[in-house]
Amino acid sequence: VIGIVSALPGEGKTTVATGFAAFVAKSGARNLLIDADLRNPSMTRALGYVNAPGLVNMVADKSDFDDLVITDSKYKFDFLPSSTQMKPSNSSDILNSPTVKDMLRAAKSKYDYVLVDLPPILPVVDVKAVAHLFDAFVLVVEWGSTSTDEILKAVGASPILSERLLGAVLNKADEAVMRRFEGYSDRRYTYYTNEIAPAETV
Repeated sequence: VIGIVSALPGEGKTTVATGFAAFVAKSGARNLLIDADLRNPSMTRALGYVNAPGLVNMVADKSDFDDLVITDSKYKFDFLPSSTQMKPSNSSDILNSPTVKDMLRAAKSKYDYVLVDLPPILPVVDVKAVAHLFDAFVLVVEWGSTSTDEILKAVGASPILSERLLGAVLNKADEAVMRRFEGYSDRRYTYYTNEIAPAETV
C-alpha cells in the first residue's frame, strides 16, 4: 500500500499517481488506485467520475467496497473515487476510520499494488494522521518551485513517513536545465575515471 504525497498543492502528485497506476496495470499487475484527497478530489474529476459515489460514501453510508470500485476502461486499473458530492468536515477522521483500515487490509490481500493519492502534507494533517496505514510513500516534488526547507518539513512531519519513504519524483523538470546538469555530471565523471599517470612520470 503506497501513498503518493507532496509537500504542497499543485506539485503534480495526482498526475504522477495516475501515470504510475497506468504503468503498473500495463505490466500486468493487479492494481487499485484510490483518490484519498478528500478535500480536493482532482483525480476523480480528471478521470471523469465526478458523479460516482466513492470513499466518503463507503464510510458515511456504509456502502460496499465492491460496489464502489470502477475498472477504468482506458487505463485498465481498478479505481476507488472520492465523492465530489459529499464534502467531509474532517477528512483525517474519515481516512483513519475503521472502515478505511479494513478496506486497505482487504485490498492488500486482493491486489499486487494499492496506490493512494493523498492530500499535500504541509497544509493539512491528513497524511500525518494516517501514515501508519501505509507500507511506503513516494514524494512528488515540483522542480524549481518547492524549496528544500519545505521538503524537509514535509518529510519530517511524520517519523513513519520519513522511515517508509521510498524516494522522490522530480516533476515538471526543465529539460534544458537538466541537460546542462547532465553535461556537467558527464565531465565530472570523466575527470574521476580518467587513468592517472604513474607518480614517476608526473
